[in-house]
Amino acid sequence: MTRRFDKMPAGADMESGPFGGECVEVAVDCGTLTVGGGISRYLKEMLLAVSQSAGEGVRFRIYGRSSRQLADMPPGLSFETRQDHLPVHVGRILSLFLSLPFWLWRDRPALYWGPAHRLPLFVPSDVPCVVTVHDLCWAKCPRSMRRVTRWLDRWLMGRAVGRASAVIAVSRATAEDLSRLYPHAREKTFVVYEGGSIPSPRRAQKRPDRSRNDEGHFLFVGTFEPRKNLQRLISAYATALKHEQNLPSLVLVGGLGWGGVDVERMIAELDLGEKVRCLGRVSDDHLQRLYSDAVALVMPSLYEGFGLPLVEAMAYGKPLLTSSVASMPEIAGDAAVLVDPLAVDSIADGLLTLARDAELRQRLGAAALARAAEFDWAQAGRQTLSIFMHVARRTAR
Repeated sequence: MTRRFDKMPAGADMESGPFGGECVEVAVDCGTLTVGGGISRYLKEMLLAVSQSAGEGVRFRIYGRSSRQLADMPPGLSFETRQDHLPVHVGRILSLFLSLPFWLWRDRPALYWGPAHRLPLFVPSDVPCVVTVHDLCWAKCPRSMRRVTRWLDRWLMGRAVGRASAVIAVSRATAEDLSRLYPHAREKTFVVYEGGSIPSPRRAQKRPDRSRNDEGHFLFVGTFEPRKNLQRLISAYATALKHEQNLPSLVLVGGLGWGGVDVERMIAELDLGEKVRCLGRVSDDHLQRLYSDAVALVMPSLYEGFGLPLVEAMAYGKPLLTSSVASMPEIAGDAAVLVDPLAVDSIADGLLTLARDAELRQRLGAAALARAAEFDWAQAGRQTLSIFMHVARRTAR
């Protein structure tokens, strides 16, 4: 019998159960806050959403590296901090063996939450744990990762899933991947979708459709690393440009990751300097404008556990071009042209289809707005709080 992963446990009512009206302390590893990318956004948004849903019923104890890192916490959040002053990147691993177990043994919170795949070693047996799994890239797309990161994820994720009282997966695709790899986790895995993280007063308004001859652009948003498939995307754009001279320009937004993905070199080698712009990291305000003015979001990743830019673009009523694998069809719904991420010609055909078919863009844009309404941080906060309370109360009994 297949279990419905998205069935939430009871327990978000703070006035009932063994805690009554008392405040529940939840300890959180916030070592990813300054790393950037989707997991950092997820952590900030979810902390705030859970806090707003719980009111005074939950108090967070934030474990991190330094006061500078913790200054990046979302405003309006009530919390206490512990700081180990380890280096930001190396500290994410060292803290699992050093500071996090020490703090947990000293603080004994009602619950510990690991928001990014991992749990500390040597957690007290009376401290229940919840872990969020964003993807299984190390198993599904291993060549797109650093060798050491792949090895650590292989070891630490299995241990975390085994130790956790509940596992949060950010998509059904990720939950299914987890259940195939760790069958024992199926009954304690819950799907909680993320929301959109780029707010705008124009967010829910349909922008006017753009023809092939105006200033609209194809937009890519993501870290420049092998998993994002930028080499094939840029090659596909060059191929499409040979068939359509009025192809919208391509704008690439994101920070440099690992793997030597030299976007500027690819652009130069294909002589695309007048049509492809690499902006690197941009402010949220700038990103809002880029979403608003885009013809479509293009995201032909090799693998995604969720794909936050898909939701952000749909909130602006933008059509999507994305891959037919992993979680991407699930998140995009009826708002996307799906392509084979391993085939340059398939990506090029998708670009041409979106550029030439205004009626299709209009239809996909309308579907995007409807689909975006299903991804909401407030709802995600309520669901996550429900899981926290279920686990904490079950342990208290």
